[in-house]
Amino acid sequence: MSKLLTIVAAVVTVVIAWILLSPSPKPPVFDPEEWWGPMEMKGKQDTSIRPFTIKFDDAVHDQRLKATLKGTPSINTASRRYRL
Repeated sequence: MSKLLTIVAAVVTVVIAWILLSPSPKPPVFDPEEWWGPMEMKGKQDTSIRPFTIKFDDAVHDQRLKATLKGTPSINTASRRYRL
């Protein structure tokens, strides 16, 4: 029995040492200037900066204010409800 236990302990020790001491693989090196998109779009990049606006009317503002979520009740009202 002790012989089997010694062999199992030796195998476990070797496996743990192998995992801890083996070098990790090097991460791949990628070219940051490489094109990753579809090839038909390679020369058609739009790098222009254009202004934009967000339309937010008063009707949308009022609708958002009406749809606000109510807060949770305080502990005082909860104690009345649960008879604490």
